[in-house]
Amino acid sequence: MSKYFSYLFVSVIRLLWSFCDSQLEEAEMRPFHLTHAIPGASRTLDYDSQSTLEESRLANFMISITWD
Repeated sequence: MSKYFSYLFVSVIRLLWSFCDSQLEEAEMRPFHLTHAIPGASRTLDYDSQSTLEESRLANFMISITWD
């Protein structure tokens, strides 16, 4: 299942985590992490980051959810 949602460049990464957690029922029972969705890139997004999507150079990129 795919869900798409657009954020402003000035949105903090934590807001994206909160959105994913609220939309995925399985997130209550199963830990996940967000990664930069480019083949070969292994960049994981930190929940505690206060950086915006633009500051993290993630604006206009696809982010994927990976279950632990």
